[in-house]
Amino acid sequence: MPFLDTISSFGHLNDAIAHYNAAFDIIDGNHSKVDVCQSLFNCLNKIQTELVQTKRLHLREGEAFSKMILNILDENPASEDFLLKSTEIQKFSELIPPILDHSVLRKGKYRPDREMSQELATKSYEQHRILKQFVKKYHNTEIAPREVLKQTSRVLYIIRSNIAHGEKTPYGPDLQKVKRDQIVSEVTIPLQILLIDLLLNRPSEKFVSYGTLLPQGSNQSILSQLQGSWEKCSIQGTIEKDEYGFLLFKWDLSGEVNEAQLFSSEKLPEKWAELDRFEGNQYKRRLIPVRRSDGKIRIANIYVKNQAL
Repeated sequence: MPFLDTISSFGHLNDAIAHYNAAFDIIDGNHSKVDVCQSLFNCLNKIQTELVQTKRLHLREGEAFSKMILNILDENPASEDFLLKSTEIQKFSELIPPILDHSVLRKGKYRPDREMSQELATKSYEQHRILKQFVKKYHNTEIAPREVLKQTSRVLYIIRSNIAHGEKTPYGPDLQKVKRDQIVSEVTIPLQILLIDLLLNRPSEKFVSYGTLLPQGSNQSILSQLQGSWEKCSIQGTIEKDEYGFLLFKWDLSGEVNEAQLFSSEKLPEKWAELDRFEGNQYKRRLIPVRRSDGKIRIANIYVKNQAL
């Protein structure tokens, strides 16, 4: 049974989605990629907490993180090639310079004011080297997909820990780490977004409408050409009208429960750029938890009021 189908309340998913949306607010504000990466890791942390509690697992933190990532293949084996042959994993595994494990550097008494020895550097990027090797073996059908994804989770966990520890060392600030974190974040963010999409049952293929894009709305033709399905759902928040009479939604957990409709289509990812242009700057596209009429929870895209304007 899919992970989301076992959840009866939004719980930690609300926090996960808030962190995910915050990452895109950071992107819109042209802030540090490291901050974006951190926010997406916060999202993954909350998904991990929800999954561990729902499945009643008793695991250490690193094991729980790996279990969460492997849950993608457990729930949807068909996603194997889509994920493991993706450009996101390819670029992540082939990053140069390689991803360093700062826990190894700390144990090796690395000093940022001195040149790192080749021996210590080799030890610190060993896990990334293994991942690169595993991805190549997977393409040559020499290794099981779970092993590749497990190693991917190990390297992601290293990055999460690296960012969390900042650049402070007993020997002064590690200014080179700031540059390394920025480079690593550049290739990590697309992979995080892909993993989150798979973990949350493809919100990229789901859209909640509460206005003119509804099947009977004045702009319904925008989506009518896409093969997909509509179903009733409910969303929580506040809806107001702008000066032209268009509806503006704000996600608010203390707000009213509003009726809406959920559109699902495998072709939606190809349509988002057009939809974003159509909606304009007054709106921004973000994720939101929705409840279907059968009570099941889904995560979907929705256009909300752009508070920055």
